[in-house]
Amino acid sequence: ELKKMHQVAQKAIADPREVALMVTGASLEAVAEQDLRGALLEVTTLCKVVIACRVSPLQKAWMVKLVRTGIAPQPVTLSIGDGANDVPMIQEAQVGVGISGREGRQAVNAADFAIAQFRYLQRLLLIHGRLDYRRMCKFILYSFWKNAVLTLLLFYYTFISGFSGTSMFDGYVWTSFNVILFAPIIATGVFDRDVSDVHALSYPNLYESGRLGLDLNFVRMTEMLASSLVHSLIIFVVMWYAFDSVDTMHANDYYGFGTSVFTWLICAMNYRIVFITTTINWVFIGAVLFSFATFAMFLGIYCRWEWLSPFMYNVDIHMVQDPLFWIGLLAVPSLAIMVDIFKAWLILEFLPDRRGLVLER
Repeated sequence: ELKKMHQVAQKAIADPREVALMVTGASLEAVAEQDLRGALLEVTTLCKVVIACRVSPLQKAWMVKLVRTGIAPQPVTLSIGDGANDVPMIQEAQVGVGISGREGRQAVNAADFAIAQFRYLQRLLLIHGRLDYRRMCKFILYSFWKNAVLTLLLFYYTFISGFSGTSMFDGYVWTSFNVILFAPIIATGVFDRDVSDVHALSYPNLYESGRLGLDLNFVRMTEMLASSLVHSLIIFVVMWYAFDSVDTMHANDYYGFGTSVFTWLICAMNYRIVFITTTINWVFIGAVLFSFATFAMFLGIYCRWEWLSPFMYNVDIHMVQDPLFWIGLLAVPSLAIMVDIFKAWLILEFLPDRRGLVLER
C-alpha cells in the first residue's frame, strides 16, 4: 500500500498537484510493527500536509521522532498542543509550544513557549523567532570577529618583534578588551530589528533564513574570518606607517605605541557594531558612548597611579599629544568604512537575499 501511495504521490507532483495524507493510529501501529518507517517517511516527504487522527500520545511523539531522525540534514521540528495528551509530542520536538486553554496547563508547563491562542503562532515564528535567530547569529559572529581581529594583530606583531614573544599591549589593557566592548553588542542583541512586523508578516519567505540556517553556517564563518583578516590588516598597515620609527628602548614610546594601537582597535570595533546594527536607538547610542567612556575612564585611572604599572604612568597624556595618534584614529575607521561599504554594495547588487530585496522596496 505504501509503495502504491508513493507512486500516486509522485504522479500527482509531476502534474503538478499538491498531495495530502491522512493516517490513523491503527495504520501507524501497523507501520511500526512491520518496520516500514522508511517507506512511510518517503511518502510523507512528498506530501504538503500529513494529518494524523485518533492517535495516542506516544504515537504523536513517535511521528516527531521519525521526522527528526529519518530526514537528512536533520530538520528543526516544532510541536504545538493544548492538552496533557500532547506533552510527549512537545517534549520530543526541538521546539515545544503550549497553548493555555480549557484543557489545563500541562502542555504549557512542558513547552518552551506558551501562547494563549493558536493564531499567535504566526507572530511567534515569523516575527519573534526570526528576530531572535538573526540577533543571536549577529551576536555570535561579532563576538568571534572582534576577538579574531585582536588575535591576528598580535600574530602580525610577532614578525616585527623578532619572534621575541613580546606583547604589543600592556597586560591589563589587553584584558580589558571584552569588558569595554560588551555593552554595544548586548544592545544590538536585544533591540536590533531589520524589518518591521508588517513586512515580516507580509513576506513570510523571510523566515527561511532561520529554517535553512542562512545566517550562521560555514560560509558565514568563513566570511567573518576573512573580514577580520582585512580589518586587522588595515590596523596593522596604519600602525606600520605611523610608528615605523618608534623608539622601543624607552618605555613611554613603547607603551604609548601599544596603547595607541589598542585605542584604534577599540574605535574600529565600535565602528563595526554601528555598521552591522540596523536599529539605532537611544539605548544603542548610549551603549556605544558607554563603551568609549569606560575605556577613557580605565586609561585615566590606570595611567594616573604609578604603583599600578610604572611603565604606563602618564602614557595617555603622551599618546594624545602625538599627531600620529589622531591621524591613525581617523584613518582606521575611514579605511574600514570604505571596505565594508564596498563589500555591502557588491552583495546587494549581485547576491541579494530576500531581506535585501524587501528593504529595497
